[in-house]
Amino acid sequence: ADLSCTGETVDTEIKALVGPVSVFIGFGWKQAFVGAILTIDARETLMPAPVQTLACTVVLVLVVVPAWRLYILPVVMSETLKVEERRAKSKGAALPATYSILGGGLTPDSSPKGDLAKENADLLQR
Repeated sequence: ADLSCTGETVDTEIKALVGPVSVFIGFGWKQAFVGAILTIDARETLMPAPVQTLACTVVLVLVVVPAWRLYILPVVMSETLKVEERRAKSKGAALPATYSILGGGLTPDSSPKGDLAKENADLLQR
């Protein structure tokens, strides 16, 4: 989206498509995980089916969530921070110099974490 041969309008439209395409990719991953759990449950019977499904889901969450937090969340949050910095510059305001993404949200390092859901909702409204 940042090629010199494309205009500003094309770049804006490409960036606008990223969100909807991401949702479709997320649905694809969800279907892949559901299919994997159902296949494992059908082939291996170690416990009653509901307990085994729950156990597989817990193991999957224990593997996927930390990887998501380490590799995907920092990339997404750094892009969000760049957008916020651009907005702040255009409004003449300044953002704090450092931000923490390891605390589960985009919050200044120098302030208490507070209610992350409220902060994320405020960030999305801007």
